[in-house]
Amino acid sequence: MRLGRFYLLKWKKEKRLEENNKNQMSKKITIKKVLQFIEGNAKMFGDYIDLLPHHEKEQVIYRSWVCRDECMEVGYCKHCGCSVPGKLYVKESCNDGELFPDMMNESAWEAYKEEKKINMDEILH
Repeated sequence: MRLGRFYLLKWKKEKRLEENNKNQMSKKITIKKVLQFIEGNAKMFGDYIDLLPHHEKEQVIYRSWVCRDECMEVGYCKHCGCSVPGKLYVKESCNDGELFPDMMNESAWEAYKEEKKINMDEILH
């Protein structure tokens, strides 16, 4: 009985992954998305070698926190189909500000955090 349930769960998981892949592949590849892919991965590398400004690092962390239950779970953005975490580094938001706005400069980010009562210490822990 347990083995049958194991295979059923495995089958359901494979079907879900198959469906996710279909959904991701249905998103169109455009020049804009290719450029955003390059931008996001270049900035992610900059973050890796500690060249990304602190306010941008915070925004990437905030974006990953906002998207933790959907996009981060499946490995790609549910809105545009781009892969994460690279997509989190792109200046332009693909969700029209529904989840988070475009990447902001330092003063705009500080004002946004204050307005939305975002506590980075709570997000990080």
